[in-house]
Amino acid sequence: MANQLFGTYKAALLGDTAGFSWASGTMKTAAVTGAALAQVDIDTFATVNDIITAGSYGVSAERSADITGRSIGTTGEANSNSISFIGLTGSDVYAFAIYLEVDAADDTQNTLIAYLDTGNGLTGGFSPGGGTTTVSSSAPGYFFKL
Repeated sequence: MANQLFGTYKAALLGDTAGFSWASGTMKTAAVTGAALAQVDIDTFATVNDIITAGSYGVSAERSADITGRSIGTTGEANSNSISFIGLTGSDVYAFAIYLEVDAADDTQNTLIAYLDTGNGLTGGFSPGGGTTTVSSSAPGYFFKL
């Protein structure tokens, strides 16, 4: 699977649902562990909890800080600064899920936005070493484009 937007996020954007703007709210990233990448259902998964409960998947307890520098480009690019995890440890990481944090204590409320499994260092996964892990957009400089 290539980097994609979750269907429920696309539907919210098309329906002008309040609170789903890339430029506002608290956006974070979760490290997705587990090798069975085909289990993520981009069309029906709506919350971080959907990834947590999907078979051999898991989401690390570590989450990024709020994604800073978010802006919307003139042709629909989701721009931001690089995303950093401090002290990321545990199982191999195969993807990242960007989400809108609605409730820090309840992943059934945190809305999935984008699934990123293609990028430098993600092919075949990587073992987090406990230091700072930085997720950067590849050229041309944004994580996704509408």
